[in-house]
Amino acid sequence: MNPIVNEFAPLSSSIDYSKGQGFESPKEDAKVSFKFIYQNAISDSEKVNFSKHANERLLSRELNVSDEQMRRLNDGVLKAREKNIKDSLIIVDDLSFVVNIPNNTVITALKSQEERNVFTNIDGAVIS
Repeated sequence: MNPIVNEFAPLSSSIDYSKGQGFESPKEDAKVSFKFIYQNAISDSEKVNFSKHANERLLSRELNVSDEQMRRLNDGVLKAREKNIKDSLIIVDDLSFVVNIPNNTVITALKSQEERNVFTNIDGAVIS
């Protein structure tokens, strides 16, 4: 029979983990990189999408939405979500958007000055 050989160092000579020895902490740029990716993923999921119908309305009515207006539209969606609104009218400058809040989807879009000023099937409005 072969004798059992202890191949492990005794605990008394092991690394002192309380002083951070034996572990290499992640590099600071790795932390920033993960944080940046995580925040962008969250912010992308919070951005509104435009339904096919809404895109057609934007094109047919020749409506242009600037980056600033998109930011305010997204802010309006967040405000509506905080108030538990399901379908909201969100007004940004001279543009009106009917948005399904749970799906982050613009259902339709039009200029606020158009002759139709009646909005149905909404349970809240946000002026952003």
